[in-house]
Amino acid sequence: MVFAPEPVEPASFAEEHVRLSTSPESGFVRVCTAQLRRAEGVDVLRGCVLRRIEAGGTTERTIASADDWYDVLSRVFRLDLTDVDAPARAELWHRVRTAHQEWEAAVGAGEQPSAERD
Repeated sequence: MVFAPEPVEPASFAEEHVRLSTSPESGFVRVCTAQLRRAEGVDVLRGCVLRRIEAGGTTERTIASADDWYDVLSRVFRLDLTDVDAPARAELWHRVRTAHQEWEAAVGAGEQPSAERD
């Protein structure tokens, strides 16, 4: 991306938006992410990792259960997914957890961190 001092139209971002939101190589496609900016800082959920970034520092924890993960989405990010049926919720959690476990294995094997932390 090139930053220039002159104003640009939203259409200037259309091609990159499509790539970032549809390409299998995009971290936004590979990792389920929720982010919320608050007056005190930022909450970021990438896969199973919940990070809170504030002026005093960053805290991080790994979410290990579907119930906790959906609770964080609801409580922290105000994403009420109660209208999503149980099989769809189970499938989403399975995909998120599997991707997280693969990321942990790659990091543990000394590979370059990718989707979970990019």
